[in-house]
Amino acid sequence: MGQNEDAPSTRTSDKAYTKWLEGVARGVISIENYNIAIQEEKPTLTEFRVKCDPDDEEGVLVVLKGYVGQQEFVSFHRDTTVTAALTSVGNRLRNGSLNWREERPYGT
Repeated sequence: MGQNEDAPSTRTSDKAYTKWLEGVARGVISIENYNIAIQEEKPTLTEFRVKCDPDDEEGVLVVLKGYVGQQEFVSFHRDTTVTAALTSVGNRLRNGSLNWREERPYGT
């Protein structure tokens, strides 16, 4: 028995891992494709940062910067892990649900 008993659970975990990996890949590809399919009213992406703090229980923070014409914009997304952040930000860029605001100097 031994090895055969593990086969169904291995297949299940392999499928789950494959599905997770495909989601991350779709997110990264969406981020990469965002500027290619850019529309004039959406900011052109110029910066993408993932800020990790090992002591931060909130997870990771993604900071995106871009511009439309001469106006600079910024957007933020917080998530539990880097892979979740890449997936979520890619999806939000693709479906237009990422909220951008005008970038202003700190404190104004």
